[in-house]
Amino acid sequence: MTAYEISVKGHVSDALLADLDGLEAHERPAMTVLRSDVDGADALRALLDRLSDRGLELIDVRQVEPGG
Repeated sequence: MTAYEISVKGHVSDALLADLDGLEAHERPAMTVLRSDVDGADALRALLDRLSDRGLELIDVRQVEPGG
């Protein structure tokens, strides 16, 4: 598993976050940083597609240390 932080524009509602099972969310000014452990490139692509399908605007994706 690889850990990623995915920054999206604006606020992610609690209802939307609940729909995105298992993502941690941290609010920052004008964005939300979502954190998840992802098992491979296909799973990362699928997660990014889910975010896009829900209307979230991607700002940044970066690999981070697990548990960090």
